[in-house]
Amino acid sequence: MACCKCNRTDIVFTDPDKREAYCLFHAPVDKKGMTAAEFQEQVLREIDRSKAADEKYCDVSGAIFPEVDFRDTTFSHIIDFDGATFTQKADFSRATFNQHVYFRGTKFTQDAVFSHATFIWANFGGAIFTQWADFSGATFTEKVSFKLATFTQWGFFSHATFTEDADFRYAKFTLDADFSGASFIKVGFSGTKFTQDAVFSHATFTEAADFSLTSFSGDAEFIEAEFALAFFNGAKFDRAFFIGAIFNRDTYFSEAEYTVEASFREAVFTEDVYFSEAKFSRAFFDDAVFIQDAYFREVKFTQDIYFIRTKFEQHADFKNSFFEGTTVFEDTKFHQAEFKRLFIKEKVFFIDIDLTKEISFLQTDLRRFQFERCLWPRARRCKCCRWLGMRMFQFKCFQWLKKRDWLRGREVLWDELSIDLLDAKSTENDKAEVAPDFVTVGNLYRQLKQKYKEEHNESEASKWHYNEKEMFRKSSKCRGLFLVPLTYLYYWFSGYAERPVRAGIMLILLFMFYVGVMAGCDLEFTSLPSVQAPVKAAVLAPAPPQAQTKAAEWAWFQVPCQDSGNKQTVCLNLIAITRSPERICKDRTAWKHLVVGSFEQIFAVKDPYFKPATWPGRAWNLALTRLLIPLQVIFFGLAVRNRFRR
Repeated sequence: MACCKCNRTDIVFTDPDKREAYCLFHAPVDKKGMTAAEFQEQVLREIDRSKAADEKYCDVSGAIFPEVDFRDTTFSHIIDFDGATFTQKADFSRATFNQHVYFRGTKFTQDAVFSHATFIWANFGGAIFTQWADFSGATFTEKVSFKLATFTQWGFFSHATFTEDADFRYAKFTLDADFSGASFIKVGFSGTKFTQDAVFSHATFTEAADFSLTSFSGDAEFIEAEFALAFFNGAKFDRAFFIGAIFNRDTYFSEAEYTVEASFREAVFTEDVYFSEAKFSRAFFDDAVFIQDAYFREVKFTQDIYFIRTKFEQHADFKNSFFEGTTVFEDTKFHQAEFKRLFIKEKVFFIDIDLTKEISFLQTDLRRFQFERCLWPRARRCKCCRWLGMRMFQFKCFQWLKKRDWLRGREVLWDELSIDLLDAKSTENDKAEVAPDFVTVGNLYRQLKQKYKEEHNESEASKWHYNEKEMFRKSSKCRGLFLVPLTYLYYWFSGYAERPVRAGIMLILLFMFYVGVMAGCDLEFTSLPSVQAPVKAAVLAPAPPQAQTKAAEWAWFQVPCQDSGNKQTVCLNLIAITRSPERICKDRTAWKHLVVGSFEQIFAVKDPYFKPATWPGRAWNLALTRLLIPLQVIFFGLAVRNRFRR
């Protein structure tokens, strides 16, 4: 009669009810007829027998083991423990398996101890560890598989060494799993479930680590772990701690979910990292370093996020991300970043940020941003201002001028500066993106202006109002028949009512222009005092004989002494008169009188000193004194009001 489980004929127990015979290995523990030590010796003899018989492997599959102690035992033949049951403690600590060993579907009802054991090739697929599973310090020199294994109690793999592929896919750890200090070459944890804490602190993943779709219901600790190529796509974390972790190759966290907290403090990503479509609750990236590109596209941050002293040395992509809680970027270093089309519910704080780098905010509501002590890029100055600044800044007495915006350039967003670079950098993939233009950038400036107005920060509102108008002036929207000249005049003459110094200078220049125009026109003077004596009239006499050849250019101005009651009106052209260096240009009395008369014309005095004698002069007089100069006075007043109010 053969055993019902195998072909062995050494029957030690027959079940009278089932009428089934069992050999020594498959008989129940209490029916083997020997002690646990004796049974253990039988197992070793069976292994030696199968090896001596040159059998392919020693088959003890489905065997039922009492308590066994194989400490420091060396197994030199292939052993098949598939489907076996260890009813008591199984101690394989410091054991050496020089050939393949199979524990597929094996059930360990008590503690399974494999600490510091050495495996050539092992397969624990589908094994069930109902108590402690201790593989701490174990060495797996070839492939090992724990696929679909179940760890009902604690699983210890601390400081274990996996020199080739390790497969933990779809395994289940009911209680804590400790892989701290373990060394992996290639390992797969995709689909694995960690019900309690999973500790991978100081673990090393030399080539690849696949945690895709892994579920961490407790704390996932990867403190100071070192990764090569890492996949966490679709993984689910309650609390994840990657503090001080090092990622030496591309890292993928796409569609990962962090329901409680995630910490990447002091983590270092030496290659590209992908957090696209991930979902964070509370997250910390303090002092993290992203040496290559970091992709946070369409990421959802549901709670507070902190990027304090974080370094993005290449491209940081936050496009289409959702910020539901408070987000803080403090002393963060950017090289190139995109914050396009963000959805912001609370506030995003930019504190001590250098915004002179390539940081784009296109189609983002900047009213939700709070900028504190940020360094803004400045628009390009004209060549004249650059040349003047280079010359003046050589002297210490002019160092204070460096703080003036007209020499340093106005503070702007980098999106405005990038418009000139668009054609040079655009690619086919960029055509679907929102291209920076003056209209879209103007919308950003308008949002900033509204934001600071609501905060009653008038100085900042003034700055962004100026930039908004600049974008309107440069855009195609102001290409109407009347908008072009009006917009440019608004810019030149007052800086959009935000530059009182410019408005004042332009007012003085307009007045000087008016005086010059009036001096070149024929004027009707009603009174012209002279240095010799007060008079009420002046006459223009013919040129002297020696100047007949230049009669068109020279004039002879005589001041006759007349009674103050004899009032005459004489037509003079002061520019023609002052061309004579011998006459009126010596005392300049007429010019002084012309300036006073110009003020009278501007303020509409009833009896001014002069009036234009011809229709071109009257037209210039009306245009300047009734339109341009009053308008410039209004611009100057608005600019002064805005400056003092802000």
